[in-house]
Amino acid sequence: KDTTNQHLTAKVMMKFPNIKYIISENNCGAGTARNIAVKASKGKLITFLDDDDIYYPEKIAKQVSFIILNNVDICLCHMNLVNHGIEVFDQSYSFAKGNNLGDFLLKGVSFTPMIMLKRESFDKVGGFISTPKFQDHTLILKLLYAGYNLDILNEKLFDHNSYPIGRISNSKKAIKGYLIKHALENKICIDRGIDRKELLFNRALEIRYIIFDKYKFSYVIRFIL
Repeated sequence: KDTTNQHLTAKVMMKFPNIKYIISENNCGAGTARNIAVKASKGKLITFLDDDDIYYPEKIAKQVSFIILNNVDICLCHMNLVNHGIEVFDQSYSFAKGNNLGDFLLKGVSFTPMIMLKRESFDKVGGFISTPKFQDHTLILKLLYAGYNLDILNEKLFDHNSYPIGRISNSKKAIKGYLIKHALENKICIDRGIDRKELLFNRALEIRYIIFDKYKFSYVIRFIL
């Protein structure tokens, strides 16, 4: 509230009276901000649009129809990865993956704008975890762990603009995000009797860039375990 960017945003939002603009007293992070927005909403279905993504005109209609026709709680769609206006091909994380708990633990891909879900299921699991990274991934883990059903709409329905430099998810704050995600995974595996061997291997790949950073080397063993 009352920052330069907030005042600039408020000025822009005056052009869009149909959009409810909520101002936080403090910078609360993406997960908490989304929870506040959902609480203020009235719809039976929820979806998310981040500032670095562009929906295709048919995205919302197609996901609504998919949820109704297939009687699912959560729908994920695919996306086009774009870097400075150029589509990036052969990126595995452009495709949503993992429509059950076991598969999602090992190979899940779920960017926030891929998600459309029933408001009731979002509320029942307590919404997003407050974490600097993996808000979308941990939300889907919680939903699947709670027994909600998910299916994937096999279409790319939005552009995700990828600018690796300067992203919160690539900053030092990301370390906390890895620890929160791994703690949730451990809880689920222990509770459901799931073997963590393959999951631990995935974690080693996931944090490989940290190994080359001497300032974070001490975190490597904590992440893997």
